[in-house]
Parts: sequence; structure tokens; C-alpha cells
Amino acid sequence: MSDDMWTRSVQQMKDAILEDNNMNSFFRKFDPAEDEGYAWTMDPEYRRYTATLDSKTDRIHSGSSFAMCVRCAVEKIRADDKEIFAPAPAPSPSPVVVQGAPISEGDESGGSEGAEEIQVVTPIE
Repeated sequence: MSDDMWTRSVQQMKDAILEDNNMNSFFRKFDPAEDEGYAWTMDPEYRRYTATLDSKTDRIHSGSSFAMCVRCAVEKIRADDKEIFAPAPAPSPSPVVVQGAPISEGDESGGSEGAEEIQVVTPIE
């Protein structure tokens, strides 16, 4: 299979998954067991959806290429989600200005009249 043919097959699989809301929701969350993968999993819902996907993708795949195509399509869908829902970059911390009166030793009132001092504090990340 050529690279162009593979790219078209993965896109066709991705489109087929995305056009069905139930299938779309399932594949966004589904991870087959590590020792089964997409080729050997016996999950009944996965098997039902793969029968539909096989029909929608013109039944051109062998078992292994079908499983790889599903995996690639799901990875692309999840990557698209990460781009869409990526958090905005955190703004750089701005200094915080704190105003207050200095405390003199032995002065219980908290400071002397008119002796105001400005302190700049930078938040710790």
C-alpha cells in the first residue's frame, strides 16, 4: 500500500468514526487491553463498531491493516482534541504591589503617621 493510499485510508476511517456520535464517543475513550490491542480485543461494542467501519471503508483491509488503520485514525482524532482543547498559555506573572506602613520597634500602633512604604512582590510559580 502506498503512502498516499494509506493516508486516504486513515482519513476515510477517521471520517467514518466522526460521522457517528456513538462511535465517536466510544473511540475517544476506548483503549484495548495491552495484550490484545485493536486486532485481538473481544470487546462487544468495539466488535460492533468495527463491523460498521469495515462496511464504511469499502472492506479493503486485511485484519492487521484494519486494526492499524483504526489505531491511526483514533490517534489523529485524539491529537485534534488536544489542539482544540489545549489550555491557553499561562500569562507571565505580574508584580503585585503591596502598600503598608512600616512597623517601628516599640510602636504598638503599627507605624508612624505618614510613613508609607511601597513594596513590590513577585508571585512564586
